[in-house]
Amino acid sequence: MPAPPTYNVLFLGETQSGKSTLIEHLKKYADPSYTVNKDNIGDSIFSLTKTVITSQIHTNAPAYSISKMEKGSQVQVDYGGFIESDDPEDYEDELNERRAYTLQREVLKTATATFNLIDTPGLNDTSLFDESNIAIIFKALKDIDSINLIVITVANNPFTEGLRDALKAYVDLLPEFNSNIVFVHTKIDYAKLHKTDVLFSASLLEKKGLLGNLMKRDNVPHLLIDNNIGTRQVVRDCITQNTLRNLLGMAKLNQPIPLRTMRMNKTEKMRIADEILKAKYEKVILQREETLEQKDKSQKEFLGRINTTKAMITEKQELVKNTTEFLSVNDNETLELLHEEFYQQDFSILNLAKGSKPLYYPGKTRASKRGFIHHVLDHIDTRAQNIKIIQEAGGKGEKFWAVRFHRRKVQNGLFHVKIYIHRRKKFAIEIGEKKTSLSVCKAQLQECLDDLKAFEKKHSEQEIELKELLDDLKLNRYLLSRVSTTQLESTIFHSMVEADVYVRDYHESSLNVEAFYKNKREELENTGSAIPYVVPEVINTSEELVDSGREIFDNSDDNVADFENFVNIATGEAGAGAHPTDATVSGLASKIGSIHVSDPKEF
Repeated sequence: MPAPPTYNVLFLGETQSGKSTLIEHLKKYADPSYTVNKDNIGDSIFSLTKTVITSQIHTNAPAYSISKMEKGSQVQVDYGGFIESDDPEDYEDELNERRAYTLQREVLKTATATFNLIDTPGLNDTSLFDESNIAIIFKALKDIDSINLIVITVANNPFTEGLRDALKAYVDLLPEFNSNIVFVHTKIDYAKLHKTDVLFSASLLEKKGLLGNLMKRDNVPHLLIDNNIGTRQVVRDCITQNTLRNLLGMAKLNQPIPLRTMRMNKTEKMRIADEILKAKYEKVILQREETLEQKDKSQKEFLGRINTTKAMITEKQELVKNTTEFLSVNDNETLELLHEEFYQQDFSILNLAKGSKPLYYPGKTRASKRGFIHHVLDHIDTRAQNIKIIQEAGGKGEKFWAVRFHRRKVQNGLFHVKIYIHRRKKFAIEIGEKKTSLSVCKAQLQECLDDLKAFEKKHSEQEIELKELLDDLKLNRYLLSRVSTTQLESTIFHSMVEADVYVRDYHESSLNVEAFYKNKREELENTGSAIPYVVPEVINTSEELVDSGREIFDNSDDNVADFENFVNIATGEAGAGAHPTDATVSGLASKIGSIHVSDPKEF
């Protein structure tokens, strides 16, 4: 039995925005017998969640409904209709009712799913958003492959500057999270959802607009929920339970965001620290380039010859590699399709009822005036259904193939033939050319290698000096490229977080960044060195292959003679200079293309 699916849900939000309470809600939704841990629910301006805490629930996401007793039996009630009441007090009375209604939990036989609920430290107006928060969150996520849903809790309070800055920082840092975000407005009194409370509606609409602007899209989902758990007010509890169900449903619906391959935008602090380094590297690069220009002409010419020779070596190695791969693929006995004919239920077009159907290969072509090819055929597969073979000649081991047949029944007639030769024959011309060019290229490659060796031996001291200068230039260009990017690979980001690269002041952070990238580059050089290409030995052989065409003949009784004529020409029995008749050459004009069917051996 396959393991139940697992969904990862990340909770973000300000301190006292109801994140931890929402998670307690979800635990009780998944397990009604769960006792809410009130120690997890804070009531001060300080966040109780100091680290990332992951809890797990298992549920098949049942729906909730309410019913009432009528005439001795429970009758389901459409509580959604209560809000349509014109009197807001009547609506609130229904919300607060404790005894008239019964809360019912749907019983499902479907398999349960696992949800990992990831609670993060809250962000208040004083802590705002910094790299330490990122470090806490992403260190905890290092063992998680993906995120299915990002829940951002927003308390029913005025929209604060701290929340705005924190959300903007998250959006700027994690652009890929945007597609899986849902805003959950907490501490909502459901009574305020009545249409008569226009002030609340306007405030909520304004807040949704502000959040949409931060997300740079106006279709982000929003859910409203009351933070009171277990009120014993049946309608309120039912609304809350189904809201929680909808929340988990979003996690199941979303495509997971892979954390390993995700790219992250740099934070403002990262960009400022990188700008310090960027100015430094640009200055160093300019100095190194000016130093190179000051070298005397002989050193410049030497450097040019070295680089040109290396480029030629790379070019020749690539050519040898590609040529060798071509020979490996084609200089063998693998069968290659040379020709294919396929007829199925289309004999009326060919007027086959009047006589037999001949097929010939090859036909008269400019390259094969006698009606046969330069190489013998290596393999032929045929499949016939309700077809009678009258004559067949040539085939495997011969330089031609011919058949004459007629249909046995009016319907379901089928004839399919595939003619093959070995790849070595089909590509003989190209193989010969490739082997010739390979021999020349290998000689040129060896000459380049010898030249390079001589240059290096003669000018070793100058080369060392230039190499040190160039290596330093490459290093600074590499560092400049890293600090000039606006995004980081997730693996680099996680490594920086673990090393606390950006958690100090700008100057110290810039020093940490430089040390970090130098170490990374050194690791890549130690583990990712290019392996020298070894030129394989190739046996020089050559064969020729002449391309040939095909001819489809018409279906007249006269073609019996044409068939025999073709066979005689192909076998050489017709004498020198013999060729098919004009009727044979001017066969059926309709062209039948290759049709892909299953391997005939399967039938």
